[in-house]
This record gives sequence, C-alpha cells and structure tokens, in this order.
Amino acid sequence: MANTLLKDEITVKKKLLFFGIFGLPVAFCVWLIIFIYQKEHVQGCDPMPGDFSEKDLTGTWIANRSYRSDTLIIKGDGTYKQIVHFEEDGELSLVYESVWQPWYISLSEENYTYLHLEGMRFCGMNPQIPCDQREGDGYDFCRDETVMMINEGILIVLASFGDPIAGKQPTHYYISLNYPLGSENSWSYYPDQ
Repeated sequence: MANTLLKDEITVKKKLLFFGIFGLPVAFCVWLIIFIYQKEHVQGCDPMPGDFSEKDLTGTWIANRSYRSDTLIIKGDGTYKQIVHFEEDGELSLVYESVWQPWYISLSEENYTYLHLEGMRFCGMNPQIPCDQREGDGYDFCRDETVMMINEGILIVLASFGDPIAGKQPTHYYISLNYPLGSENSWSYYPDQ
C-alpha cells in the first residue's frame, strides 16, 4: 500500500514537473501571441487623407432621424451654430438654436481627427437629454475608450470613399462627423447637399 502511494506521489510530481517545464511556457506563448494579435488588430480608424484641412469642415452639416434633425453650420472663422428640430404633428419645430460658438480641431497620437464644438447640445442626438445640458460622454470607437465631454461636443472626423447618401463613387473622399456612440450606432452628420 505504501509502495502504491509512493508511486502515485512520484507520478504526480513527474506530471507537475512536466507541466512546469513544458506546459507553462507553452501557455505563456499562446497568451503572448493572443495579446500581440489583439493589440495589432484593434479596429481603429484611418487617419484623414493628407489633403484634408479645416476648410473641408466649413458648411452645413445635418444629422437626422425620422422625427428629429440636428444641423451644424460651421464657418471658416472658427465659429459654428447648432439648430435642433423635433417633429410635432408631422412638422419639424425648432427646439434649440445656439448663438455662434467656437470650434477647433485636434489630432490624437494616432493621428485621428476630432472636431471640438464648444457649448454643443446633445438633445438632437437623444431627445431624452434636455437641450440645456452641455455635458455627457461617448465611446470613441477609433481609440476604444470613453470620452468625457463637458461644455463641448467632440465629434470624430472620418473620411471614406463613396457617397453614403447618393450611392455614388466619387474620386474624392466624403467626410462625416460622428458623435462617438460606437461604430454601429453613431449619430453622424453629413454635408447638406
């Protein structure tokens, strides 16, 4: 009986030694490969094309759903105006119109472009948010992080080839301004055409 217990104890020690010598390094290597793969294959976003400039943002931008619209009028002098409408009795009625407020762009370390709109209201995107509320947060799907916004809206500026509205394939990119809610449900502004 003692012999059997000794043999079992030696067998267990051999298995633990084998796992320690071979199993742990293999498990570590598998973990390291998965970790590196995930870091290199983060969704991210493409940087803006080299010919992009602030001038590309000037003009009228509209985001809408069937019963609400949010318009941004961006001027080259560094100011913008926001106009929010909701549908009531089949017609759009004005809910909020701002005065001219400052805007600017910034670049992240990854060279992603962000449009900062000081004083932006979030009620156009979400009617449950009162128009006098000027703070909130969003999910930046380019950088995979939460973005806090206090007295400003921060929109992700994206460029793509093709025209999502008309279904055309232009030779130049189009720009969309995206409130960071996540890639599948962003509140996106497109140029008014």
